[in-house]
Amino acid sequence: MSEPGIELREIVVRRGDTIALDNVSVLFPAGKTTVILGPAGCGKSTLLKIAAGIVLPDSGKVFVEGKNLNAMSERENHTFRRDSGFIFQDSALWSNSTIRQNLSLPLRFHYPTLPDDEIARRVGAIVKRIGFHENLDHRPAESSSGERKIISFLRALVMNPSLLYMDEPLTGIDHQTADRMTELIRELKREARTVIMVTHDPVLTAQLADHLVVLDGGRLLESGPLAQVVKSTRTEVIAILSRVLSEASTFDGSILDLLDQGFGK
Repeated sequence: MSEPGIELREIVVRRGDTIALDNVSVLFPAGKTTVILGPAGCGKSTLLKIAAGIVLPDSGKVFVEGKNLNAMSERENHTFRRDSGFIFQDSALWSNSTIRQNLSLPLRFHYPTLPDDEIARRVGAIVKRIGFHENLDHRPAESSSGERKIISFLRALVMNPSLLYMDEPLTGIDHQTADRMTELIRELKREARTVIMVTHDPVLTAQLADHLVVLDGGRLLESGPLAQVVKSTRTEVIAILSRVLSEASTFDGSILDLLDQGFGK
């Protein structure tokens, strides 16, 4: 995707009497990996779904490459959906379909004339890429929650999208598979895909984030390049980053320099 990526302007989302997102304006730069941080219930997943066009805000606008998402033509909207992949926190698989059918669904929807053998080839290639060895003719209910998360990950990648949304992609995954998935996300980063991710994983944040977005109580506290955000002097931002990035320093020495430079300095 070319600049400017995904831009949200004055986004407000209400849940009854509660404001889930309070006048949030933020830019997710094209070709970069942005991590959304904040305490549980602060609006991270809602913000991610707004940016993906899955949830509509009560007010505010979403721009994709400078175009208003809600004002796009049918063809432009189709292109946006085709070039996007979403990894849901709860996997969001079709329970009455097999794993193979779940993985094939985006291809069949966006390319209805694609031959069955080509669909099988693409599904097989993405399954092999991550080393997923489960029986593809099983239904999701026969898989563990971690395996269902992997299937959701594979489904998001089968279209080879330029824009990826990830909601806690490594939650419930065993360490070996998490390492493979992390390496795959790292490959996407090297390929300059646009990745927007919600994660509590300190190592994933430390190793892969180009930009950070920090939320609390539905409000945007800080956003920008990682090296800039860790220098924030705001008490709330320092507290959130301390909880996440300080844990990563145990595993990733490169983050120590950022911590030394940042946190209010």
